[in-house]
Amino acid sequence: MKFILILSAFFMLSACATEFAELNIGKFSSEPTSADETASEEDIVKLRFNDTQLRKLQVGLVSQDVLEILGKPDYSSKQTCGKDGFFYKCAIWRYGEKEAGQANIFFNRDFKRLYLIKFNIDELGSVQLKVQ
Repeated sequence: MKFILILSAFFMLSACATEFAELNIGKFSSEPTSADETASEEDIVKLRFNDTQLRKLQVGLVSQDVLEILGKPDYSSKQTCGKDGFFYKCAIWRYGEKEAGQANIFFNRDFKRLYLIKFNIDELGSVQLKVQ
């Protein structure tokens, strides 16, 4: 019984040998194989924030700490935020442009200092560097 099982596994693997050979595994070249794989300098998107900066963000940070981590926002506003009868004063900092990706971070301003209460790390990670 074991012999039949081993023999059938051998035939299944040998039947796939031609497909495996076409994959060119281990035959990597430093040269791109097609024009689609090359990226020009214009195609490379430079992001505004790196992973180290984003890992430092956490709910509860004061605005001065966020300013040191992310830098000055492109736009800021003071509003009343909330829903379902629960309202509070908030500040919103916006980084980036609408066309090129933007992210908002929210601070509670009910206290003497602004405390970070909400941000989306994925949105912040996709904000592009401003072209000067």
